[in-house]
Amino acid sequence: MKQYQQYIQIVEEYINRINSSGEKVIIVGAGRAGWYILKVLEHYGVVIEGFSENNECKYGQYEGHNVTSPSNYVDEFSNANMCIGAFKPNTAGILNKQLKSLGFKNIDYAMDAFLFMYFHVVVKRNCDKEILAKSIAILFENYKEKPDHYGYTKNGYFVSPFVVSNITQKCSLHCKDCGQLIPYYKSPVDFSVETVVSDIKNYAQAFDVVPEISLHGGEPLMNKQAAKICEEVSSIPNIVFVSFLTNGTILPSTETLAALSKSGAVLQQSDYKELSPKQSEIFDLCRDNNIYSDIIYTIASQMWTRSAPTKKHNRSSDANNEIYTKCVNSNICCQLMDGELYRCPHSMHSTRLSIISKIAGDFIQLNRNANERQQLINDIRGFFTRNNALGACDHCDPGGGIEVPPALQLEKSLVQKRGKKYD
Repeated sequence: MKQYQQYIQIVEEYINRINSSGEKVIIVGAGRAGWYILKVLEHYGVVIEGFSENNECKYGQYEGHNVTSPSNYVDEFSNANMCIGAFKPNTAGILNKQLKSLGFKNIDYAMDAFLFMYFHVVVKRNCDKEILAKSIAILFENYKEKPDHYGYTKNGYFVSPFVVSNITQKCSLHCKDCGQLIPYYKSPVDFSVETVVSDIKNYAQAFDVVPEISLHGGEPLMNKQAAKICEEVSSIPNIVFVSFLTNGTILPSTETLAALSKSGAVLQQSDYKELSPKQSEIFDLCRDNNIYSDIIYTIASQMWTRSAPTKKHNRSSDANNEIYTKCVNSNICCQLMDGELYRCPHSMHSTRLSIISKIAGDFIQLNRNANERQQLINDIRGFFTRNNALGACDHCDPGGGIEVPPALQLEKSLVQKRGKKYD
């Protein structure tokens, strides 16, 4: 039996079992994982009793359903079907023990199967279903090793780190301390569907699974081809999650909302307080269009870092290697933009802005002839298993920055003088 058939069978048997039992269904976890389970159950006409949560901050309502502590359910619903919504199998194991200790009898964990069924039967994602199913299976096996593990797994699969694809250099904000250095592009541009999709396909072919690719800017919704980019990227079957990161200043177009909905893509929002005026409206649009949306909160204690001025430090190889190792061990994401793969935003944008010279070995050229496919795969895999520092590491001072309030805006006079980094 193929992997996708196994997933279909697991979920359909679960639906049949709860329908025949007549017992209530409670989803354990009022978050992204639980949301996917809810959407699958709704597709099959199953009405849940509510959500169980250990986090008191989530008590109340979620997606129109009650959210409360598992202990508040046990007296009346000890025979309920408790469906654990968690991506990490280790977390699911802990929840399973907790629920059993409270007296619940029917506990299930099949997050990988529900996730596949969300993409396959709920949104009908337009990609090869067997490759997608195998990718999800590899991803969940990888979660057992470490939730954010990348590189070669124990079973010999090659897993991508979290990857960002810059689809535009344009932004509706001008954050002085932008980690992507977007305000300092003199003539910011949108990247075409062909360029973005080609880059991502060339990148993804080097991996057995790409857990998530985030489409960034700048502000990605400023790219008028965002909808088409979403559809094309979602058709790549070994990419599991596709997400957009918006700053809450622009409402997605009707076309973009439709593309997000039918692709099962996620719309995440940065929280810049008064600088993100469209936050509530975006949430309403996502709810109305069955799109998962969450927010990356910025709180008073969560400061940004203003990087130290970029300069060549002339450190020893060992010192730079130590800096590089520390960065990659923190699971810093990789970056794709305009035909090139970089290991970090500092390396990519600093060279693009001519703050430092382009350094051979610091990036991978993704545009290759068809007969160079295997060499490209080898190059990408070597890029992520290297132990030696990038040339750009000697121009970086990771400990020399200072904490500043989030999203401080450049003065208008400085915005007009694009092309220079103001420290």
